[in-house]
Parts: sequence; C-alpha cells; structure tokens
Amino acid sequence: MTQSAACRESGRHPAEETDRSDARMTVADRIACCRRIMRQGALIEAILGEAFRQNSTITMMLDIYACELEDRPAYLWQVCMATTVPVSTAYRRLEALHQSGLIERHVADRDHRRILLRVTPMGRDRINRLLDRFVEAHHPTRIGNSHDWMPALPSVEDIGPP
Repeated sequence: MTQSAACRESGRHPAEETDRSDARMTVADRIACCRRIMRQGALIEAILGEAFRQNSTITMMLDIYACELEDRPAYLWQVCMATTVPVSTAYRRLEALHQSGLIERHVADRDHRRILLRVTPMGRDRINRLLDRFVEAHHPTRIGNSHDWMPALPSVEDIGPP
C-alpha cells in the first residue's frame, strides 16, 4: 500500500504522517536546517526587497524550535526582534501560534517581566515533519547525519543592500 493510500484509508492528510525512518535527522541537523531556512528568507529579502519578505510566523516558530534544541531560552522580546516586521505584527503572529496550540508562553522564573516561549509537542511534531520533508525534497539521496544537505548560504552582510 502506498503512503497516500494509507493516508486515505486512515483519513489523514499525507503531511500528517510522522516518523519516517529514512528522514531522521540529528539535533544538529535540525538546528542547521532551521538556521538555513531563516537565513534564506533574510537573503531573499535583502536582494529582492521587502515585497519578498519571508513569512515572519515561520521564522519565529523555527527560532523558538532551534532555541529549544540548543537548550537556550526563547524569550518573547528576543523572538520579536529576530524578525524584520514591526513588533506589534510579531506579537499578533505569536498570539496566533499560541492560539493554534503550536507554542506556549510561560512567565520566566527569575524575572516575571520576561515571557518564555516554548514549542508544544504538537508544534514540535509539525516542525519535525516540515524539516524532514524539506530536506527530503531538496536532497532525497542524502538525509540526516549531514550538514551539507543544502549549500551554505551567504549571510545578508556578505550580499549588501539590494
């Protein structure tokens, strides 16, 4: 039975299938993949202009996810500052992620003015599936255990203004 036939039989969309053993990546691979996707969006915007700005919602979600994998806290203000959209827009998009059940917010233990963001299990599962599919689509013969699945992208600073 093919994957799509199994999905039709189970009533799930193909994107909802999980844990494909051929698409496993290490934590380092997942972090690198997140950072590369985020740099790709910044690079596109730097060269083609603001009209081609990457969706800040995915950028923020990937940043929170990568911070967790790096065992670093992801605070609300820092995540908002990592995007190129106004802070009010970033807050609205983070609220949408929270309402969707993809992230959760917690008041920081030591400084109650700081809001810590974490990816929920559902959000983590979806990002894992996204990264697995992204890597598979870009380099189907070399998945996991490698940081060279996608050519290194130059930084925005290396490119200069559009």
